[in-house]
Amino acid sequence: MAAYFRRTWIGWFAFAPYLARIERQLHGQGTGRKSPAHVRADLERQLDAIEGLLADHEYLLGTGPYLCDFALRSQLEYLTLAPATREVLRDRCALKRYVARMPGVCM
Repeated sequence: MAAYFRRTWIGWFAFAPYLARIERQLHGQGTGRKSPAHVRADLERQLDAIEGLLADHEYLLGTGPYLCDFALRSQLEYLTLAPATREVLRDRCALKRYVARMPGVCM
């Protein structure tokens, strides 16, 4: 993203306050105070917990989707799109099936 802003002088001026704001938000909610390895371990722990919920069910709370299913699906979709976390679902069969199942529910 920084490369996009650095293409023009206006971008340089716009990027600095934007980056500072994002860094303050990350620090405020806690992620910015952790090492990248700690953040990754937290992500893996949360995904393990979600996989446990989905092991015996098609959806988080049983046989039908609730609002939490749509919220989780969008977050998992983002994880597969972000360069740093694309492979996060690679070995998680229950999560891959869940993500694949949800678009049919939305239609």
